[in-house]
Amino acid sequence: MKRLTIVTGAVGILALAGLSWYSYNQIQRNKDIIREKKEEMERNKQITTPTADSSEIVAAPPPVTNSNSELTPSLAPPQPKETIDIDWNSPSYLTAQMPAKSIALTLDDGPSKKYTEQVLDILKQHQIQATFFLVGYRVKENCPLVNRIVREGHTLGNHTYFHPKLTKLNREEQKEEIEITQTEIKKCADKLPRWFRAPYGAQNETTLQVAGEVGLNTALWTVDTNDWRKTATSKSIADEVLKSQGQDIVIMHDATDANPKLKSPESSDTRQNTVEALKEIIPQLKKRGFKFVTLDEAFLSPSKPEVK
Repeated sequence: MKRLTIVTGAVGILALAGLSWYSYNQIQRNKDIIREKKEEMERNKQITTPTADSSEIVAAPPPVTNSNSELTPSLAPPQPKETIDIDWNSPSYLTAQMPAKSIALTLDDGPSKKYTEQVLDILKQHQIQATFFLVGYRVKENCPLVNRIVREGHTLGNHTYFHPKLTKLNREEQKEEIEITQTEIKKCADKLPRWFRAPYGAQNETTLQVAGEVGLNTALWTVDTNDWRKTATSKSIADEVLKSQGQDIVIMHDATDANPKLKSPESSDTRQNTVEALKEIIPQLKKRGFKFVTLDEAFLSPSKPEVK
């Protein structure tokens, strides 16, 4: 019995060591990918152009950067002089600028073939637009879906490359997550997001500063559907949204497991309930006279109402 206990303990220690080694390797792999993406960005800046007689190749002058951004203009979207930060301290003040009886549907963690396509079909059927916060590595895997999102008039958002908790990262790591996602979306859709959302809503002052340097507005939410939870049903998701009286930003998800290493035990393995909830939410809000807006329409339109 004693020998069995020793053997069992040894097996457990080896299993734990193996799991730790796997986690370490996964973290290192993610860092390597980020490093490679950063090196690719640097290489792209070193554009070469021929001289008039084409006898030699000379390096093009470095691009001029925005005074408040280290990101080149080719990767920074046109922005107002000041960026908008819809954070935990300011949502009511800022959403008061939205048109009356308007609601902004936002979807995080995609794109995914299984759920994003269904969501897009529903939005197209009802001729409304939403805002999609995209995860960088999934953009690369699902570029045709990103192009469909753009083609059908929806707004793109940046949701980092690997979906980490940014508050656990230093300034440089946060900036790499955001900038490389901008690059991936630009490469795929030839379009740059104007909006950024921190995964898990986990952000700090550094996050807001970095997003601003990259030229991005930030947006959290005012209605949390909790559609990612195992306990969520299509009814519970719909009920949460239907409580709205307008001027709300709704968070939903069109993909699962954006970062498997940080998956909560409470997280569901499906987003089909979100898809089904949309089929109920949109018609009911339309009947009540609601208007569905993207974040661009809600906050960047020249005709947006002023806060009194």
